[in-house]
Amino acid sequence: MIRKDVIALWQVLNQLKNKEFDNFKFTYALAKNRKMIQAEVETLQEVRQPSPAFQEYSQKRNEMLIRLSKKDEKGKPIIEDNLFVLENPDEASVEMEKFNEENKKIIDDNDIKEKNFKLLMDDEVEIKHYKVKLSNVPKKGLTPSQIEVLLVIIDEE
Repeated sequence: MIRKDVIALWQVLNQLKNKEFDNFKFTYALAKNRKMIQAEVETLQEVRQPSPAFQEYSQKRNEMLIRLSKKDEKGKPIIEDNLFVLENPDEASVEMEKFNEENKKIIDDNDIKEKNFKLLMDDEVEIKHYKVKLSNVPKKGLTPSQIEVLLVIIDEE
């Protein structure tokens, strides 16, 4: 199983962790598999964390965008399509370019880290699964996409 698939399984198991199913064996299998992959997922989350330098860069960049953005009547930045609406786009572009140039090494280091993380996600990892018989899988309450991800833990008998 590649790490991307481990993350997909984790996400489905989390979606279902508070859902009640009639079949105890299925519910147990969900909980057991969640525990079995938890350490791998936590390690990946830890590895993916941006460096403190990049976190500081991101915070300063966000503060700069807020400062350079148009404000509404309450003084809050105007955001459209998840983007700040800038007061003076040309001036902001020059300032952002200068800021990014000053932080080039931090940005480049983060880009390398992200590329390496993406490569890591394609690596095989040995994960043991607790299998549940197909007859114990509920007939209702799961979407086709959830079932597709859960196939790795389903024993088709």
